[in-house]
Amino acid sequence: MKRVYKSGAAKKAERNKKALLAIQSSPHQKKLSFPTLEQVQRVAENSTKMNKNFLFFNKHPIQPIMTTKGKLNFKRIYYKELPNGEVVQRKWISYCIETNCLYCSNCMAYGKPVNFGEKESKFISGYKSDIKLQKCLYRDIVRHENSLFHQNSSCTAVRFQLNKDIECIINRDVMAKRSQEVQNRRQVLERLIDIVIFIGRQGIPYRGKAANSLKNIEVNHGNFLELVMLISKYDTILNQHVKMSITLSEKAKSKKGRGSFITFMSKTFINSNIIIPIGAAIQGTIVKEIKECIKFSIMIDSTQDVSVMDQLAICVRYIFNGVVQERLLNLVVCHNSSGIGLFNLLKEELKKLGLMLNDIVACSFDGAANMKGIYNGLQAHLKSVNPNIVYTHCMGHVLNLVMSECSTDINLAEDLFGLVEQTAVFLSDSHKRMETWTSITSVKHTGHDKLYRLQKNWCN
Repeated sequence: MKRVYKSGAAKKAERNKKALLAIQSSPHQKKLSFPTLEQVQRVAENSTKMNKNFLFFNKHPIQPIMTTKGKLNFKRIYYKELPNGEVVQRKWISYCIETNCLYCSNCMAYGKPVNFGEKESKFISGYKSDIKLQKCLYRDIVRHENSLFHQNSSCTAVRFQLNKDIECIINRDVMAKRSQEVQNRRQVLERLIDIVIFIGRQGIPYRGKAANSLKNIEVNHGNFLELVMLISKYDTILNQHVKMSITLSEKAKSKKGRGSFITFMSKTFINSNIIIPIGAAIQGTIVKEIKECIKFSIMIDSTQDVSVMDQLAICVRYIFNGVVQERLLNLVVCHNSSGIGLFNLLKEELKKLGLMLNDIVACSFDGAANMKGIYNGLQAHLKSVNPNIVYTHCMGHVLNLVMSECSTDINLAEDLFGLVEQTAVFLSDSHKRMETWTSITSVKHTGHDKLYRLQKNWCN
């Protein structure tokens, strides 16, 4: 048989394996114990059970007083007299009017499963109270009250209410830490939501040009992150969260694979969990107002964005509480810009929001054939659903067309606008001329101290 020679790396790996096996079997080796999945689930179940018990004892005991003749003596049921003559309330007993049953709240919450052959207490499943058997009822109440089963359950309930039961002692620190973490994260989210709302109200972009470490203060991180960093200087909670996020991010970059920590400041989280829900809430408010007004009008126009996609803006106009409202309802990608394509897209979007085409009383578009066409345009398809719809040509486009036609066909108008443009160019080319213009016009007029050049050559 031919001898097989092992490489140095293989021999080293074999030696390391034997060393690990020797350490594993050594009685002096310190064993590390990690919580199993079952133990983690048990802690979670205990926390859930504790929350349920808190809610349960907040509602119990339920002890209504029935004053109708022929009913049970509830005073004798709810209270007992001690040997010294003192009257004490039975806080463990509850009465259900619908089922006419008595229950022991302590045993229902903390009663352990009965042993084999033992009968479950009637006060757990519900003791049917009968007027004819009042003597048996009072006797059974006393028996249950003096039973070992009830006494153990009552002791556990008292310890629970004093936060001294075993579950509270074990999980108290864990739950307190967890509760504090949840509260801090909620406060962080409140601040981030306010920042997003502020950016949206001001109409400024969110992100910077590239992703850089927040430690580098010389780099512009974009409006959102810069606002976060600015507020964190004066807010302790946000400052701690930013520092923790930077530390976790640096640790994750030094490791292979993807991290799983949540900073609440990533573009994915902000867009999916803050911006989109805020937009949905605003859209829901607009839809609610439209449904209260019933009738509304629409304004539609589309344009290509930087990604060469045709974006269709759907605006609505309605009267709410006597005030005219004009809102952007939705912004969708248009794949078919024909009249029927725009009609189907509009119908589908309104249907998603619970709005009807029959409630549209007016529409306004530009002068494109696919919009205003009386045979195959969007106007024609809308009037096929509601013939009473009033179409209005966009006044901005009308003014633009009028000015263009006037400057083309009327020589005097062309000379006028050309002269105004040349005057603006002449004055704006020199700050001395502009100062002279401002000083003269400010004497007789206000608001005429600025000149803006129109992007049109009126003289040609």
